[in-house]
Parts: sequence; C-alpha cells; structure tokens
Amino acid sequence: MKAIALVFFLCAMLIAPVAAYSLYLDAPAEVYAGQTVKVTGNSSFPAGTSFDLVFYEAKYTSTQIERKTITLQDYNNKTFVASFSTKGLPGGQYKVEVQFDSRRQEQLSSDSQTLKLVQVLDRSREIS
Repeated sequence: MKAIALVFFLCAMLIAPVAAYSLYLDAPAEVYAGQTVKVTGNSSFPAGTSFDLVFYEAKYTSTQIERKTITLQDYNNKTFVASFSTKGLPGGQYKVEVQFDSRRQEQLSSDSQTLKLVQVLDRSREIS
C-alpha cells in the first residue's frame, strides 16, 4: 500500500503545474473608413512574452491586411496599444486577432478574449 502511495506521489510531482494566463483584447465595434482602429489589451503573461496582433478582412476567407508584433513589458503593467489604418479599405467586417505559437496558445485561460470584430463603415457613396 505504501509503495502505491509513493508511486502516485512521485507521478504527481513529475507533472509540471500548468499556468493559465489571461489576455484581453479590446477594439471599437465600428469605425468609419479612413479612421484608425485602436486596439488595446492587457495580459498576465510574463514580461517579454511576444505575440502577433493581426488585422484581417473577415469575409468567407480571412485576408490579412497588417500584422504587428507585440512584446509585453513590465513598465506598462503588461498593457499594450496598437493601431491599424483603414485608409483605402472598403466597408465591411474586419477582425483583429492575437496569434501565439502553439505552446503559448495552450496556456491561455478559458476566459481570454483574443479576437474582436470591427465593422468599417464606408459612407462615401452616400455623398452626392
């Protein structure tokens, strides 16, 4: 009985603890064509963690428009800000998404928000 308990205890010690880190992304729901999409966020990942923030056109297939690499820093409490221009883009649905390597993706907490939809409004045709 003691041997079984010892084996169970040793197996439990070999399993590395899993840390769930959070990441929260925010962006406006709507912007007018030509305006900038300002994306803000914060995370509990350790300082020095990098990820890509990608701006896509969200139609039947996602077309990447721009990609920015974000590296979390301690001096700003691991918050971040990025901007994406909509100049020259047609109106429609777009999305901003965080992309990690697979190892970091597995460490995300279930309540993390890593995708935001943005509607670009183009009213240029309404002007006579």
